[in-house]
Amino acid sequence: MSTTEPGLREQTSLRTTFRVVGSVLLVVALVLLGLGLADFFSSMGSDSMGMPSRFWMAFVGILLLLVPAAWCLRAGFLGVGLRYVACSRCGTRNDVGAGFCDHGGHPLAG
Repeated sequence: MSTTEPGLREQTSLRTTFRVVGSVLLVVALVLLGLGLADFFSSMGSDSMGMPSRFWMAFVGILLLLVPAAWCLRAGFLGVGLRYVACSRCGTRNDVGAGFCDHGGHPLAG
């Protein structure tokens, strides 16, 4: 029976890829959302502008924010969030493998 570390072999590079892709998708989604909303509100304030022509960008931006950007960022930063173990009662930060709070001795959620 062999003892191997859990996880993927290229886990560090994969996590970095998720972080970069998620950040790029987040920026693109926010730009599309901003352009779509700016077009919508500018057409509402002026009689000569007519109907908004780029309002569809807001919908694409929202979909990018909700699905791929959020998923990639969650996959890239999940380990960082899980390593932060704080006591729910006093807020003291504890070691990663701690079972009880360093300050009050309360059991930590595992």
